[in-house]
Amino acid sequence: MTWNIRSARGLDNQDHLTGIAEVINRRQPDIVALQEIDSATTRNNGRDLAGRLAEKCSLYVFFSGNIYFQGGKYGTAILSRFQPVEKSHWPLPNAPGHEQRGLQRVVIELAGRFISIYNTHLDHHSDDSLRFAQTVFIDSVLSRDGNPVILAGDLNDTPGSRSLKLLSSHFQSGVSSLSFPVPDAKIQIDYIFAEKNSIFGLNSGRRLNSKHSDHFPLFAEFFINRP
Repeated sequence: MTWNIRSARGLDNQDHLTGIAEVINRRQPDIVALQEIDSATTRNNGRDLAGRLAEKCSLYVFFSGNIYFQGGKYGTAILSRFQPVEKSHWPLPNAPGHEQRGLQRVVIELAGRFISIYNTHLDHHSDDSLRFAQTVFIDSVLSRDGNPVILAGDLNDTPGSRSLKLLSSHFQSGVSSLSFPVPDAKIQIDYIFAEKNSIFGLNSGRRLNSKHSDHFPLFAEFFINRP
């Protein structure tokens, strides 16, 4: 699953953390890639949102702060049903006047194989120059990973963009669905990808209905091919 949760503030600007946890628990995903996560910020009363969600959903958590914000940090998080054996974080290329973004990685062991899970949130400006530079960086990191790879996140770009064309040359999409904005989505900017020509096969993928954020959550189910 991937979901930009807007710091757990719904369109009504009220706290929706419990509702977000309920959506996750209904689907019981093995992996959740989360974007726009607060940790110890003033606007969220000092709460560790990723940690709270991990507790409510009985999942392991890895939070990465990309910027300092309101006395705390703001970034991304990966929730996992399996205890990670490795955790990594890279700052993405940036430019003056743009928010620092990052790339997260956890490695899990599943069906006797090590699998790398990546989570990211790319630049949102209309000029895609920085976003494409971030995508090129991510593609280079993933291409050097020796494990089968899954990439999820808010890429802030549409399927026809040069960033998505680059990623689609190496990855199969798990979900093709409009994801932003809630309630009447007009574009897809959120994605779940699995590496092509690897151990992954796609069972199904769909958008989940929710009004707990300005993005819809996406859910994909992959199976692992036996050697």
